[in-house]
Amino acid sequence: MSNMPALGFERSTRNKIVPLPALVKPTGGGLTQQELPKSGLLARLWLQISITTAGTITTQNALGACSAIKRVRVLTNSGIDIFNCSGAGFFYLLQNAQELEGVNGRQPKNQGNSTLVTATSYNLDMVIPIMLNLHDALGLLLTQNEQLQIILSVEWESDVNVILTGGGTLTGTCTPRMEFFTVPADPRSYPPLNVIHQIIEDQVGIPSAADYIYNFPRGNVYLQALFGAGINAAPADSWTRLILRVNQSDILYDFTPGHLDQRVGFFGNLTRGLGQVPVDLLGSDGMGAYGSARDFINSALLTDFQAVITPTGAITLYVIRRMLMPLAEPLIPH
Repeated sequence: MSNMPALGFERSTRNKIVPLPALVKPTGGGLTQQELPKSGLLARLWLQISITTAGTITTQNALGACSAIKRVRVLTNSGIDIFNCSGAGFFYLLQNAQELEGVNGRQPKNQGNSTLVTATSYNLDMVIPIMLNLHDALGLLLTQNEQLQIILSVEWESDVNVILTGGGTLTGTCTPRMEFFTVPADPRSYPPLNVIHQIIEDQVGIPSAADYIYNFPRGNVYLQALFGAGINAAPADSWTRLILRVNQSDILYDFTPGHLDQRVGFFGNLTRGLGQVPVDLLGSDGMGAYGSARDFINSALLTDFQAVITPTGAITLYVIRRMLMPLAEPLIPH
């Protein structure tokens, strides 16, 4: 190897975006998948998704158009979920929360929270961040590892669960684009490949207005937690208080809807959507005035990590966990 110093990741790579084959919704709903090509260091996926209604719509899913997307996943052949989110989780929470990308992640043309009308097309575009943000080269996946498969999976909800009565049907297409960086010629210029950036969604049924304790799985480094309590096409704040605590008694945050309105406006210059409960654990968007990421939570060092939410009644609680997962071994060829 040359004795010359390494150029570094930024000067040794080229950013590229390439289109991939379209995924067409099966008649009535179902699963579509494709393996990503072995090309470079995967940074993010851009999904152009369109659905079109036909037939008669009498009643429909309360979540609106985004209910047509049951789950989108990016997973590896070793069973690791990089991204696992429903259409509702993405459109009501992830894209509307303060993002780690250095920008707010909104897609202006999105119609995910629209109610469905007969013979109309809807834009459900999604951006899946693999890389942590526009500044920190964490989470990049080396697709050229022959031992590693990376699968994009789009599961389309069954028509009868989207258009509940009336006999309407849906067609849909997802056209992905893969954004990646070329691999540096000098291994010394590689970014860290021993950490995965994960975004995972849970859904929990809460039966009453009593306080509910959500126990975060421990082991990963938490960056963001996004809760949905009352999200749908006609949203409402179906919660009155959320406490984030560690080790049973150490309270980190104590939020009400009014206070979160202030925080989202102050930090993100956004209006908090009803039913949305975003909790940022970096102290900034990752590129903010603090100068570096701070206040993330390494749950491996804790006895427990909990959110205590007070709902207004029986609800479905959506929880999106955004994390860094350290790997025992980097996902690179040996």
